[in-house]
Amino acid sequence: MKVQFTTLLAICLALFISCKSTPAVPYEHSGIAFTCPEGWEITNDKHEDNMHFVYMEKTGFNASGLITVTWIDGELEWEDYMDNTIESFEEQPMFKELEFSEPSDTVFNGYVALTINYTFNITRMPHSGKMFILGDEEKTISIVMQEADEDTRKNKDGFAAFMESFSFEAVNMI
Repeated sequence: MKVQFTTLLAICLALFISCKSTPAVPYEHSGIAFTCPEGWEITNDKHEDNMHFVYMEKTGFNASGLITVTWIDGELEWEDYMDNTIESFEEQPMFKELEFSEPSDTVFNGYVALTINYTFNITRMPHSGKMFILGDEEKTISIVMQEADEDTRKNKDGFAAFMESFSFEAVNMI
């Protein structure tokens, strides 16, 4: 009986800790700035030579929200950068039935950008995402936001908070 109570107490404590929301955290590196939203955490932050990678994931049990910010020091053709990113997605064996829309011009929080939507399945669960490419002669930036379709409502505020907070030192802001 005592072992069962201790086990139950440990499970309840683990659930309580896993449900606790992480606070919003400001981020800045080499002129790129944003806020990692409340309830999300930075799970990878690497800077190698002229390549930079920041990954954020929604916290909590079975959460599916993902935001990646990658950038290269220097200017690349946006279409080439998007094509390279698409090729890397297509090489992922877990992405089944991967489909992309046609790229289009857009504005991302005041910055001119190229965007594309995509859908895929992971273990028959539908996911969708959006990729943005933006930058100037000093940086070429890729922003990817994706989620399981069933989690769209859960991730909406985090995606919006990230987008509203994103900035970089740019010459093409409108």
